[in-house]
Amino acid sequence: MKKIILFAFLFFLNNSTSVVAQLPYYYEDFDQYITGLPLACQNPSDWTTWNNLPCDPIEDPYLSSIHTFSGLNSVEIVHWNDLIKPLGNVSLGRNLINFNVYIPDGKTGYTSILSKFSPDPKEWGLDCYFDVSGVGRLMRIPDEPVYFNYTNNQWHFIRIVIDFNKDEAQFWLDYNLIHFWQWSQNGTITSKLAAQNFFGELSSNEMYIDDYSWGEIFLYPVPPYTPSNLTAQQIFNLEPQVQLSWQDNSWNESVFKIIRKRGLPNDPSSFEFLSIVPQNVTQYIDSNVVIDSTYTYGVLALNMFGYSDTSNTASITIEPVTNLIENNNISTFSLSQNYPNPFNPSTKIKFTVPSVIASGVKQSELVTLNVYDILGREVSTLVNEEKPAGEYEVEFNGRDLPSGIYFYKLKAGKYIQTKKMILLK
Repeated sequence: MKKIILFAFLFFLNNSTSVVAQLPYYYEDFDQYITGLPLACQNPSDWTTWNNLPCDPIEDPYLSSIHTFSGLNSVEIVHWNDLIKPLGNVSLGRNLINFNVYIPDGKTGYTSILSKFSPDPKEWGLDCYFDVSGVGRLMRIPDEPVYFNYTNNQWHFIRIVIDFNKDEAQFWLDYNLIHFWQWSQNGTITSKLAAQNFFGELSSNEMYIDDYSWGEIFLYPVPPYTPSNLTAQQIFNLEPQVQLSWQDNSWNESVFKIIRKRGLPNDPSSFEFLSIVPQNVTQYIDSNVVIDSTYTYGVLALNMFGYSDTSNTASITIEPVTNLIENNNISTFSLSQNYPNPFNPSTKIKFTVPSVIASGVKQSELVTLNVYDILGREVSTLVNEEKPAGEYEVEFNGRDLPSGIYFYKLKAGKYIQTKKMILLK
């Protein structure tokens, strides 16, 4: 049955630092139930069905030993099963929902998080579809559908974070952040966590759930260390842009979150989310800026356990592009991490060429940008020409290449830099 865990001590080595964590207070491995009988019927205090009818032979899913992540049982969700895990209508703290999911070949699955369940009307904050052929999608978020890849006949770890402290939701798959968004969706849904639904919506549904947990974590393993040395510099281009650079002080971040506000740090406006970049990337280019406006930036590192503190802030006032050209403001080459990364089938690569002056005359520089496979074989030439000072963006399309690790190398005069990217089909 349900297991109550009040406090446990977990020790995580993070630069020789140990921390104390309070674990989620609900955990279920489904091994104490009778295989072949319905779940909610055996534990109606913790599980129910959509129509609140435990033991209903259609809605109440059965315990199965066919596929298990650990132990004896998992819960099998097939066509018309409609399982509900009530989540208490909480509206405080940082809540984590964890479970393992298995989808056989040719089958599909579905789960959702509801911000209201009872009384009606019901209200959804997230739909997650595991569609056929290993493609998943997130819906009912305030964005276009967000797609991700998963593997059939394999267990996957899912973490859904609802953080009321930040009004933020996150969806993680196998320790990779797939997407995060504002949970309240600008006030269009109730800012609560009411229930989770596992529904066999289609005849193709066959999904197995194991090792389910949920709760609010007050203290948890150390999140990433705080980025430092954040700088903001306006860079040369036909339109104004700001290049951010910072120092990565962590070994375990998943992404960096970039925030921005109009005005100087002491101005009353609030920071807002700007973008995320993958782990180990320490640069970002902001193209959505306005001349004669002042912006202040900050960077946070994020992993499954939470956020770092915010870096130092960096402020900049945007000048007209003609001023930058006249002042020769570009002083160094730079090669940015491709985005998105991993990618399928295309990704974009940005690089900067500085002003080169010889005998008092601005010169162009011969620039090459090539892509190589993991064996060092050249697979594509993206740039091979003289370039004047400026920022450039090129697209690499890997539709005819197999999945794997590739490298792209920028060479201009004595400047050579190489970065890694991942094609994941």
